[in-house]
Amino acid sequence: MKPIILDLFKNQRKYLSTFLRVILKNYYYDNDNVIVINNYLLDKLLDAASKDNEEELNWRFLNAEYLKLLDIYPFVKRFVKSDLFKFSDYFVDYITIELISL
Repeated sequence: MKPIILDLFKNQRKYLSTFLRVILKNYYYDNDNVIVINNYLLDKLLDAASKDNEEELNWRFLNAEYLKLLDIYPFVKRFVKSDLFKFSDYFVDYITIELISL
């Protein structure tokens, strides 16, 4: 059965940034499969996004320091390559901190 949230991603695109923030906020929620599930949701969220709704999917890596780059790398890689990505100081700070901690 397809999770209802996937329909919401497609039908409620103006809330994609809200969905993104909720997924990232709960990224390490206490569950054995939570990272796998959240990576799946992040991938589907990017599938639903388009250049047309770049204002709705807005993430500048602000307050992302708790997210381990190795955990969210598939999403970061795909997001950075997309037309939705906007370079920012927060991104540089995040990547620098993460690379130093490797």
